[in-house]
Amino acid sequence: MRPVHRILLLSSVGALGGAECSLLQLASTVNRNRFEPVLVTIGDGPLCDAARANGVTTIALPVARSFERTSLRARRSGLFALAAGAAAALPLVQRVRALIRDIEPSIVHTNGNKAHVVGTAAALATSAAVVWHVRDFLLDRAFERILAHAANRRTAAIVTNSVAVGACCTDIGFDMARVHVIPNGIDCRLFSPDGAGAGLRRECGWPDDARLVITVGALAPWKGHDLFLDAAAAIHRSDPSTRFLIVGSELYVTDGHGGYADVLRRQAAALGLERVVRLAGQRRDMPAVLRDADVVVHVPREPEPFGRVVAEAMACGRPVVTILDGGIAEIAGRDRVVGAVADRTPDALAAAVLDALRNPQASAQAARGRQRIIDHFTADVHARRIEAVYESVIASPLARAAAHVAVH
Repeated sequence: MRPVHRILLLSSVGALGGAECSLLQLASTVNRNRFEPVLVTIGDGPLCDAARANGVTTIALPVARSFERTSLRARRSGLFALAAGAAAALPLVQRVRALIRDIEPSIVHTNGNKAHVVGTAAALATSAAVVWHVRDFLLDRAFERILAHAANRRTAAIVTNSVAVGACCTDIGFDMARVHVIPNGIDCRLFSPDGAGAGLRRECGWPDDARLVITVGALAPWKGHDLFLDAAAAIHRSDPSTRFLIVGSELYVTDGHGGYADVLRRQAAALGLERVVRLAGQRRDMPAVLRDADVVVHVPREPEPFGRVVAEAMACGRPVVTILDGGIAEIAGRDRVVGAVADRTPDALAAAVLDALRNPQASAQAARGRQRIIDHFTADVHARRIEAVYESVIASPLARAAAHVAVH
């Protein structure tokens, strides 16, 4: 019988956004006869609760506010804040290194830029191999190249969640031979057309026959909620039966986030949409929420690294309107299984949503979309492909030796 290898999954946050949902799903579906996942989060939050509920051993590390707020994405934090965050990272490195020595994982699998930095530093002078899971476009060129240098020297493998992210990594200097493109997976038994809806129309006090247009995503400016609201005004003028729901919350406390829900409420009021728009906050019943939608919209201001909500909505057999770039283009494929927005303007988005609402073939198109997710993006296939990376790393002492200076 083959030994069971511990995998320390290190997350940059304890929040539960799209990247963390993908990490949680991996921890919950990995083959326990071969791998024992231990989730370690930098900070506590819903991710920890959900992982424990799924039977995953979970450790939440306390984190200094200065480190929690530091943003490595597009240098949102100033130099002073970055310096304070770096100082706060040192105790985290020590705590993670102590955990590595205590748990003795075969692999430290890091998720998020902060986790990459902390986990890689912590694994130095241990026998654990390091695998990075890059789930975002790395936009800050100077910092990206530092990451690439660290990855090429200290990692055994790099996983990306889309071809687009993989190409971004190799463009800025990541070793192409280490990069494995493994798209996120969807639990198509959970995200399915079968089952009850969430009763959102009744919950919001809207008519049962209201046409419900939903967008889902963390409340952050780049997710395009402002564009959604501008388009909603035009859609409602054309079809007064439409209602609009924004699902998501301000998940992250890094610099550049915070206060966005109030901004969106003021925008809705200025557009005269108070009676037809609701901000629903974070929901735990997402399959049921998606089943209630007549159309699911996702048009972020920037390309998505993957676009998990698009895949989940497709798995639920719902009509989707989105923009075909980044990871979303890979999810949708070449077949016309989603409504495509021509550009990131309110007029283009409004036209695409109205087309979807009026399209007599919308249900058939959505059924093809679900089949595409079943064929290419299931949770089980995702887990097996990650396990194959683990196996290759474990089987390669040369890869581990190149990544670490182990203490004997």
